Amino acid sequence: AVSARRLAPRLLVCPASASPPSVMLRNVMRPLAMLARPRGVLATPTAPAWRLAPIAPSRSFAAAAVKKPKMEDGTLEGRYATALFMASSDRLDKVYGDLANLRSMMQESKDFKLVVETPGIAPESKVAAFESICSKASIDGAVLNFLKVLIENKRMHLLQRMIDLFECFYRAEKGLVVCKVTSASALSST
Repeated sequence: AVSARRLAPRLLVCPASASPPSVMLRNVMRPLAMLARPRGVLATPTAPAWRLAPIAPSRSFAAAAVKKPKMEDGTLEGRYATALFMASSDRLDKVYGDLANLRSMMQESKDFKLVVETPGIAPESKVAAFESICSKASIDGAVLNFLKVLIENKRMHLLQRMIDLFECFYRAEKGLVVCKVTSASALSST
């Protein structure tokens, strides 16, 4: 029987006298072949020139804080919106408000929308403009970094759709539903 110790993940550590790649491949594949043998058959491999060292489980702090949206969109815009959602999971309300402000700026100002969607403007100029706008409007750093990535990857023309998808993710996370009420008579405020 194969012991649990043999099944534990291991890391190959290279000694001072390195072996050719074919020897390395044999030494890596031999333990895997032993696991594929039928039960009760024990193989005793010769001691390789490589020393096996246990791998310590590692987990980064950032991996612990990742929170995926409750719904998914596989489009390019959806992947960007998902990345922003996951990066800002601890301050969703602030980021959602900032994106809503950006959307309203794009709807109110044709010049702003033209700057956002025109690919002919130099990326450095766009970054400088957005840094200025974000500092004046006190927009969150995650949104500014998101905008910089969009500028760098030439995806600013998709910003409106990304904001819409982020809003969908936000509503799904908070359990909010958009509804439209139609009434035959005027409704009172009470």
